[in-house]
Amino acid sequence: MTEFNTKHPHRILVTGARAPAALHIARLLTDAGCHVFMSDTLRWPFSNGSRACIQYYRFRSPVEDWERFCFDIVQLINDNSITHVIPTCEEVFHLARLWKDLKPTASLFAPKVSTLLNAHNKLSFIQRAADLGLEVPDTRLLLSPDDIQKSDHTRVLKPIWSRFAEKVFIQPNSPDLQKIKPSAAAPWISQEFLEGEEICAFAFAKDGNTLGISAYHPLYRAGKGAAIYFKPVATEIVAPFVQTYIEGENWTGQISFDLIRMKDGKILPLECNPRSTSGIHFFRDPTSFCSTFLCNEQDGPEADLSISQSVPLAMLSYGLVEAIRRRKFRHWISDLQNSRSAMKWPNDAIPIWRQFLTIMEFTLRSLHNGTSLLEATTSDIKWDGDPKK
Repeated sequence: MTEFNTKHPHRILVTGARAPAALHIARLLTDAGCHVFMSDTLRWPFSNGSRACIQYYRFRSPVEDWERFCFDIVQLINDNSITHVIPTCEEVFHLARLWKDLKPTASLFAPKVSTLLNAHNKLSFIQRAADLGLEVPDTRLLLSPDDIQKSDHTRVLKPIWSRFAEKVFIQPNSPDLQKIKPSAAAPWISQEFLEGEEICAFAFAKDGNTLGISAYHPLYRAGKGAAIYFKPVATEIVAPFVQTYIEGENWTGQISFDLIRMKDGKILPLECNPRSTSGIHFFRDPTSFCSTFLCNEQDGPEADLSISQSVPLAMLSYGLVEAIRRRKFRHWISDLQNSRSAMKWPNDAIPIWRQFLTIMEFTLRSLHNGTSLLEATTSDIKWDGDPKK
C-alpha cells in the first residue's frame, strides 16, 4: 500500500459541501493525510463544521453568475495551491466547462463536459448504453404535447434534464398528462415501465478503469427522490454493466446508475447520475481509497457491505412519513436500529444544529424563489442543457 507524504500532503478541493457524500470524501482524504478545502454556494453547509475541512470557501452560483463563478474557483485554486478538485454535485458540469475553457492548474476528477452531458441526458445515456451492447428499456423522445398523446400511458415519462425523480410520472393518468408540456427547448422521454428490483450502483474510475464499486437498494427516499436508507447489494450483480459503460466512455470521475434487476436476473438501466451519490458511504478505509484515487493503484478499495446505512435526520422525517403511509412502522424502527449512520465518523461529530442551519437555508431559498424544497437544493448549480454552455 502506498505511503502518503505527510510533509508535502496533497491539497484537495472538494466542492458541493452541502452533500453528505462531499463530507464523506473529505473525511477519507483527511484521515489519509491530505489537506482538504471545501466550497459551495451556501452560507451554512454542515460540512463546514467538520474537522475534515481546513477552510470553507463560498463561490457564486454558476447558474446566476458564470463569470464570477469562474473567477472564484480559479482564485481559490491559485491562492491555496490546490492540486486536485473533486466535484460531488451538479456543479461538476460547470466545472468541466470551466476546465475546458480556462484550463486551471489543478486536476479535475471528472470527464470532459461532452461525456458528462451524454450521461446526464436521459435519452443519450440509454442510446450510448445500447451502442455499447448493453440491454436497455425502450426509450423515446417527446418534443411536443402531440407526442404525449401518441405515447403509451403505461410507460414512465420524465424530462431529459432532471434530478431526484423530479417531475417523473409513472404510468400517468389524464390529469397528470395535462401537466406535461414537452418542447424542443425542454424535451421529455417516454420510457418502458420495468417491473423488478431497484438497485443503485456507484463507482469511481480513471481513464476507463473502474477503481471501486458499491451497490444498494434504496429502501427509503426523500419523497420520490434521493435515497436516505441504503441496504447493500453484492457488487457482482451490477459490475458487468458498470464496467462496460465506464470502459466504453473512458470515464474519469464518479458515476452512479439507477438500475432494475428483472425477474430473470437481467440488469437494465433507467438513468445515470454522473456525480457522487450515497454509494460513496460504503467506502470506509481512508488509505486504500486515497491510494487508488491519488496514486493510480489498480487494486481498488473494497466497499464495506456488511451493514445498511442511513441518514438519521432524514429517516426521522421523510422515512417516518413513508413508513406510516405504507403501514410499516415496525419495519422502519427495525431498519433504523440495524443501520449505521452515514453521517457518523470517528472523532468528527457534526453538531445536529449545523444540519438544521443547512435545511433552513434551503427552506428560505425555496420560499424566496417560490419553488419546492427539493428544487431549492439544486437550483443554483443544476444543468438543464443550456445551449450556450
